[in-house]
Amino acid sequence: MKNKFFYYCSPLIYPVMPESAGTTVIKLDFAAIIINHVPENIERLEDTEINVEVDVFYEGEIKSSKKFKIDIKDQKLTPRYFEEKYVLPGYGYVQVSLFADKPYFSKINTEKGYALLVGKKAIISTILPQSKYSELLIIENMKTTGTFNLVNPGHYIDSKSNIANSALLINPYDGPIVADAISDNGKKIRKKIPGKSAVIINLAKIVPEKNPTCVLYSGSNRYTGWDIRHSYDDVNKITNIDHLEYFRAIPTYTEKNFFQSVKYIRKKIARNFNRF
Repeated sequence: MKNKFFYYCSPLIYPVMPESAGTTVIKLDFAAIIINHVPENIERLEDTEINVEVDVFYEGEIKSSKKFKIDIKDQKLTPRYFEEKYVLPGYGYVQVSLFADKPYFSKINTEKGYALLVGKKAIISTILPQSKYSELLIIENMKTTGTFNLVNPGHYIDSKSNIANSALLINPYDGPIVADAISDNGKKIRKKIPGKSAVIINLAKIVPEKNPTCVLYSGSNRYTGWDIRHSYDDVNKITNIDHLEYFRAIPTYTEKNFFQSVKYIRKKIARNFNRF
């Protein structure tokens, strides 16, 4: 069996919340990421060095950058763990990239480690990162529909109960993206996301009160997105963060030619005769 290897794996995108919302804490186990890239027919990790780059983006600019190497020798990783805390004036993101000096990774997409949004007194929510690219479900959907889509089946707003809902959209690419959010009642919000930036969209314009609403997200290019539940009067009083789902447009039927159809009918008739 011949294995195909890559110089890099897809960067992970972690949203960073405003300082008033809490501190975003990222902790990664590099062993979980790298071992996941070892093909089943290879028993050992090959000794090498992996380059790691951690960049913090806010309003289109890099606010900080950290670079270091992971030394892999005799099945051991040094360092194995990465932990860092982040705060920004507004919404931004962290991009974690791993790459090698030679083809080393057996696939581009990688394992995702959770982050935490931590308040002054307790953990507010877990945060699941998204891949910058090479997400198979998105690729298959775009082949089927020709468009990029994310979805959330149950956005909810209740002003009397102090419950509101927004969407956090991140564009990790250089150029701007025009994003659309369309609810199942036909209402629409259009928002421009500048390059390497994050925007927050208040969904009150398209999600009616006390009515769980499905919202489909699309755009001129792919982007990453999260469902943000928060206080009705303050978007930074966050109660929960969840990633937007990948829209699945895979056909639920299989096309058959004439001969395959005849073969299927013959088998069906034979099964019916065997019942008696």
